[in-house]
This record gives sequence, C-alpha cells and structure tokens, in this order.
Amino acid sequence: MSSAKSSSDNIELHFCQACGVSVPQAAVDSGRATCEPDACAWRLHPESCPIDFGQRMAQTPSTEPARNGGGGRVLMLLALLYVVGATTFLLARELSRKPVVVDLQDTARASDVAALATKVGRTESGMHDGLNDLRANDQQQQKRQADLDKKVTALGKSVTDVATGLRAKDDALAEAIVDIGDRTGVLKGTADEALREIRKLAELMRNAPKAAPPTTNGTETVKKDSEPKKSPGKSDQQLEEERLMSDYIAKLKDRRATEQTRYNAAVQLGDLRYKASLDALIEALEKDPHDLVRRAAAWSIGLHGKASIRAIPTLIAQIGGKHEYVGYMCERALGEITKAIYGEPVSFNFDPTMSRNQRKKVEKQWVEWWKKVQPKLMPE
Repeated sequence: MSSAKSSSDNIELHFCQACGVSVPQAAVDSGRATCEPDACAWRLHPESCPIDFGQRMAQTPSTEPARNGGGGRVLMLLALLYVVGATTFLLARELSRKPVVVDLQDTARASDVAALATKVGRTESGMHDGLNDLRANDQQQQKRQADLDKKVTALGKSVTDVATGLRAKDDALAEAIVDIGDRTGVLKGTADEALREIRKLAELMRNAPKAAPPTTNGTETVKKDSEPKKSPGKSDQQLEEERLMSDYIAKLKDRRATEQTRYNAAVQLGDLRYKASLDALIEALEKDPHDLVRRAAAWSIGLHGKASIRAIPTLIAQIGGKHEYVGYMCERALGEITKAIYGEPVSFNFDPTMSRNQRKKVEKQWVEWWKKVQPKLMPE
C-alpha cells in the first residue's frame, strides 16, 4: 500500500498497490487494511476491498461511526481533486510546449537519402569487387602477354634460322645455276666449235689437191716431205693445245664474233690453263661489253691459280660493278687464287643478292687486303 500526504491538511492518503483503490484512513486505523508494500491493502479483509467503490461503501458496516464514513468521503474527494489537479497540470504543461512539426517531405527526403546511401554502399562494394576482378584479369593478361612474347621471340628465332638456311640454299642454288649455265655454255660452245671444225675439215678435204703418186727408187719408196718440222721437246698434244689456244685467243678478242663464241673461247682457255692466255682473259674481263663473257673470263683466270696473281687488281675492281654475277665470279676466282697461295681461300662473304652499296663495301675490303699482301705476293 502506498501513501501520500496532502500539503494543506497533512492528511495521509492510502492507495492499494494491487488494485489502485483509495484506502480510507479509518480502514487502516481499524486494522481492516494492511500497509504491507507487497500485498493488497484489503488482503486481510477481502470482503471489505472496495473494488466497486459504491458497492463497497454501501456494504460498510452500520456499526461504523459516522465520522469515519464522513471522513472517508472527504479523503476520497480530496484524492479526486488531487488527481484532477495533477491531470490538469500535466495537460497544461503539454499544451504549453511548442508543437513539433514533422515535414513529411523532409521525412521522405531522409528516406530517399538513406536508400541512396544504401545503394551507394552497394555500388561502392561492387566497384571494389570489380576492381579486384580487373586486377586479377590484368595479372592474367600480363602473364599471357609474357608467354606470348616468349613465343614470338622463339618464332622470330625460328624464322631467322629458316631464313638463314634458305639464304644458304639460295646461294648454293645460285652457284649451281651459274655452274650449270657455264657447263651448258661450254657444251654448246664445244659442240658448235666441233661442228665448225668438222665443216672446215670437210671443206679442206674437198678443196685439197690430189696427192702425187709416190716415186720409187728401186725397192725404196721416196716420200715427199710435206709435214712440218716439230719443235724439239714438244709433243703433238702440246702443239695441238698451243694451236687451239691461239685460235681461242683470236676468237676472244674478235668483237665481231658472237657473245656465245667469245664465252666458249674464254671457258676453253680456262680449261687449257696456259699462262700465255692470261693477258687475253684479263683484257676480256676489263673491256668485253657482255657480262656473260666477263664472267667466263673471271672464272678462267681463277683456274690458273698462282699464275693469276697479277690479275688480282682487275678482279677486285669488278666486285662492286654493275653486274652482280660478274662480281660473284670475280670473288670466286680470288678464292681460287688465294687457295692456291695460302692453302685456303680468302673471302669477304660476297653475295650476289646484296645491294650495290654493300658490294662496294666488300670491294673496299678486298682493296684493303690487297694493300697489305701485295708487297709479299708481287715484290718489285
């Protein structure tokens, strides 16, 4: 049971803590109500609990003094006044406060801002995830690029090796073509030359006078000495080769002869390898208007070996010329000459597929080489 005091009359008001009903002071004084805090005020006398206040008051014993009933009603009235005053005070205080105006638009904006903040957070999280994915993809791409670079490097090396092999094969093929051309020209020239010789011989046989019958002197037959005298120390083969050499030199120098005839003559002089033919071959290398003849002359000069040392300057001068295959045959001839001198050829890697400027550089290298070795090879 709780108690309250009035400030005016110092009257104690008692209320039941369980049911909230006012407990008259007389009930407390007479012992019909208890003041225990955790029990109903009417616990001892439940029949006296005024839950229905009017009924409980009507059931109040008639033997109770009138003062007690009158005093209870006064107290109840005071309590009622107290409650009304307190309620009025609280209501007045609430009404005196400044009303709080809630702007629905601001509430909506705040809701939108919260939703937008949520979306921004989600977007930022998605951006972080996407950035991480991009970084992972970038690392994979860099790895793939590194692998691709390695493959490209390996492929480039393979292509270089293949190109080098093809170039070597091309050089060998070009050399083979040149050799085949030379051999074909030689064969054709030999056949043409043989045919011309046969025709000349047939013409001579037709125009030759009939031989006089041999005269006899007893049992011996006297023959007319119509054969030329042989030079001492030379065989018939040597004499025939000298005759052929003279004939080929004449044909090589004859500018009225066809290109094929001069080519065949140069090749044949290389096969004979007579030193006396070097001057004609060097002259043809320098002055003949056809590159096919100059190629054959250069090759024939190289076949003479050490005897062709004096032709080295002429061969070097043709390396950087207009016709690349003439320069090619000149370097091959220089290789043959140096091989005969040193036991192995000297070469500066001349290639007929080079540009003319590159061939000029090779020619310059040969010139520098000749300046160094000329005093030893051609002493004054």
